[in-house]
Amino acid sequence: MVTIRPAVRADIDRLAALLGELFAIEADFAVDEARQRRGLAMMLASPSACVLAAEAAGRVIGMCTGQTTISTAEGNFSLLVET
Repeated sequence: MVTIRPAVRADIDRLAALLGELFAIEADFAVDEARQRRGLAMMLASPSACVLAAEAAGRVIGMCTGQTTISTAEGNFSLLVET
């Protein structure tokens, strides 16, 4: 069974590892653990961002992030979602 829950600072090690796995296969991104950790910490502290963790058997196996942005096309707030 998989549980989706808000991520917490204690998850940063595992979340950074997941980003490392993703960035290792994505040509557009570079693995830089210090940057990924800093970005995750900033998102967790931001009232305009959300980090969700997917957990199974007590281990984080996935994540999804969302950040509020302003869309000039919509003239309002929008959400940038990364999975």
